[in-house]
Amino acid sequence: DYGPDILLPYARSRLAAEGLADLPDTPQGEQQGDAAYRRLALAQIRRHPVDTLRLKIRNVFTFFSPLLVPHRDTSAATAIRLGEDGRSTVLYSIPRPLSHRIMYSLSYSAVIALAGLGFYRRRHDLAADAILWCVLVTFVTVHAVYFPSTRYRAPVDFVFLFYAGVGVDTLVGKWRLASNTSYQRSSVTAGRP
Repeated sequence: DYGPDILLPYARSRLAAEGLADLPDTPQGEQQGDAAYRRLALAQIRRHPVDTLRLKIRNVFTFFSPLLVPHRDTSAATAIRLGEDGRSTVLYSIPRPLSHRIMYSLSYSAVIALAGLGFYRRRHDLAADAILWCVLVTFVTVHAVYFPSTRYRAPVDFVFLFYAGVGVDTLVGKWRLASNTSYQRSSVTAGRP
């Protein structure tokens, strides 16, 4: 429903609970914060290994979802209220227009469908596309561990667009072949050479 930035206050509160509320805005301060986040994440994984694995697998599929667009936008007034039971309430968010969500989902669905066709067409040449697969696998892995978001998927859209282009080429080639065959049949029945 929301973009990842909504969790920044929660992240800061976790650092504060670790005694790191006022880290300097320096590389050393960032390293201290990262070390604290890593420690907290690993402790959570140890407490809930099966739930964590389930979530990470779901993140892989969500990374490719055409519905991966926030349904609500945030503003300066948006706040998140965290409950002790793990529930949260978001205040003062703005609904993203349904038309924007539909257009994003439809256009991305078309790209994914065409990319699937392109992938199928190039299935015997996948070794030639190894660099594309390395980039895609890297991003999927990182964001399965972190969390998927449209802005994090954007750097690998060129992989989907490459395969979608192959898919379009496949469809255009079949359309041309069908058009030429149809023209030749009509020429023969009309007595033209």
